[in-house]
Amino acid sequence: MEKTLTSFKGNSRTQISVLRSVAELYNLSTYDLVTVHKIEPQDEEEVLKAVSADFVVVTIKDQFVSRGDMLLFQTKLIGSWIYEGQRLTETTRGIKAHAREIRHGNFSAKSGIVTDKTMITFRSRSARIIWLVQLSSEMWDYSSPYERQYEPESVCEIYFDQWIRFLYKLFTKWKELEVTHSLTVIFFSRTFLSNGLKSNLDSEDVYGRRFEDHYKPVIENETCTDWDSLIVRIKEEFIKYPLEVGWNLTDRKPSCASQGNLLEAINVVLNLMQYHYLDRDLHRTGQSIVIVSPGCGVFEVDKGLAGITYQRMMDNGIGSDMLSLGLPPLHIAPFFLYNVSALYYLSLEKQGIDTNETYYEVPHWMHL
Repeated sequence: MEKTLTSFKGNSRTQISVLRSVAELYNLSTYDLVTVHKIEPQDEEEVLKAVSADFVVVTIKDQFVSRGDMLLFQTKLIGSWIYEGQRLTETTRGIKAHAREIRHGNFSAKSGIVTDKTMITFRSRSARIIWLVQLSSEMWDYSSPYERQYEPESVCEIYFDQWIRFLYKLFTKWKELEVTHSLTVIFFSRTFLSNGLKSNLDSEDVYGRRFEDHYKPVIENETCTDWDSLIVRIKEEFIKYPLEVGWNLTDRKPSCASQGNLLEAINVVLNLMQYHYLDRDLHRTGQSIVIVSPGCGVFEVDKGLAGITYQRMMDNGIGSDMLSLGLPPLHIAPFFLYNVSALYYLSLEKQGIDTNETYYEVPHWMHL
């Protein structure tokens, strides 16, 4: 027999008050009939498993929260009941956050109890984001109209316009979430030079080809309410870029995406991000690098530079994501190819092996 909460005054009703936000979450109206069940001590463990939250997404905005503060904040939440949209505060550290998503098992829940086994993910809505846009020769190529399987209409456009289409959708999402990210956009490219052309900035790769690397900041630390206004500036800089780097059809040609200066561009950004603890912005939490490439995610890189980049990314705790505009390959991506020249083997005094071999690696620190 169920035990319910009854009134001490005969037929009169016992009133229970809840927050308006909780009532709206469960579609409760005034004077609705509810039943309150008493949980017996022997049933507490079983009930706790049924109502506990297995996964919680907590958002942070317009403040700096360190990893230590996140761990302390997570510890303080153990044993508390939370619901979607609830404002969470921690008075000793001054942390203000919101619970956005709660899951129990494979299902979404409107509320739950935080336990020591609850996985809490912190997401920043005021992060420092840097976009590295690779302007290789494929950026001016036309994409296949059949690449977008989920679009209602097939459109044939260059890869740059395909990226602009993505920006409109992204900025619309940012407006809905009311984010205050600090956005920086940098164009980068590699220019191959002919043998007879003289330049003071050129270098040579493992194949003996002479090249120049170019980087151009387009947008720097922008935080605005009208994100669409930035697209006009990006388009203007895209049109002027080939003239500024001096590309032509004879002796100065852009490289393809796989032979570009990807790791060099990442390290240029890391030179700025590695000193994040100096003159820290107390309105920002988190740093992220987003790489936009018209290729398929396969890159020819230097093995030594790849190791340095990986170590710097791990030391500074910086995340890296990649947006590939081309068709996905039939293998895992992103994909790094290492070309080891004959000089490397001669330095190690190795004999009896191929003097020009190619090795591969999957960079797990980069998410495509």
